[in-house]
Amino acid sequence: MNTRLCQRALFRPVLTGPRASWHFQCQSYQQMATPLHYHAAYEISLLRHSEGRRYVGDSVEHYSDFDLVLIGPHLPHGWSGQATAFASAPLSYNAQLPSCWLEALLDSIAEFQCLQSLFSQARQGLHFSAHIARQVHEEFVLMANADAVAQFAGLIRVLHLLKSDQGARVLASAQHLRRASHELSDERLEKLLAYIQEHYTEELRAEQLAKHAHMSTNHFHRFIKQRTEKTFTEWVTSMRIGRACELLLTSRKPISTVASQCGFNDLSNFNRRFMQLKKCTPSEFRRTAIEQENAIPAIDWVPARRTAMMASGC
Repeated sequence: MNTRLCQRALFRPVLTGPRASWHFQCQSYQQMATPLHYHAAYEISLLRHSEGRRYVGDSVEHYSDFDLVLIGPHLPHGWSGQATAFASAPLSYNAQLPSCWLEALLDSIAEFQCLQSLFSQARQGLHFSAHIARQVHEEFVLMANADAVAQFAGLIRVLHLLKSDQGARVLASAQHLRRASHELSDERLEKLLAYIQEHYTEELRAEQLAKHAHMSTNHFHRFIKQRTEKTFTEWVTSMRIGRACELLLTSRKPISTVASQCGFNDLSNFNRRFMQLKKCTPSEFRRTAIEQENAIPAIDWVPARRTAMMASGC
């Protein structure tokens, strides 16, 4: 993967919710196609029932069933694949660990010190052996339907498995890491994201955020467009709709309540924006999710779950 392609990587926020420290989800797809992107989090990703190409930094490799990687913050990555012949729909398990939360744990809990090397190597991306991937898969299946405490216990077991893998190997080159780190790790974008996550239920104006980021309003608009390929309004709306999807899947709150809790004061505007992004109404989205969950085993489709822990989020 050349430098020009890396520069086109999109920034994706990691939304953990107001009382959550990290994010875990399992989701099925029609096909495995994830655009090149990066985020301010460590990510454990396990793919089932698909094969194709995996992109991590300047590494381009073929991947197949039980593909397990650990990706560090600000490292561009993506997948392009299709369902394995005669298999179920492609399935993705993802655990996203915000870097500031994880690094605080590593610094403050003595028992986690042994994981420092694992996460240091993860900044170049790590690929794990099929043997470990199958064991991690067993943990993820259990975590998918577990409560918050059990999920965190499962995460610790997963990290222990990753640390023990003698067959783990680095993906991106050290040269790529040095070349890309300055371009992709932008503290201003992370601060803006943290501010939006804290205030997304309120009215947000570009002038207000530009001042918060110490930019002119025009520079702010160009900055957001360059890094996300979205306008400021589109970026905020996509985060609000993403949070709304989580609430629709994980609660029985009325749609009007979901809308107001995600920053939409006008229900008709919420319905219109939801339709634009999801190609269905909020009611249809919730109903389809329930039907899919009842029609196939939980392993094949599990709604995104939030996990609240002792440590505070970013």
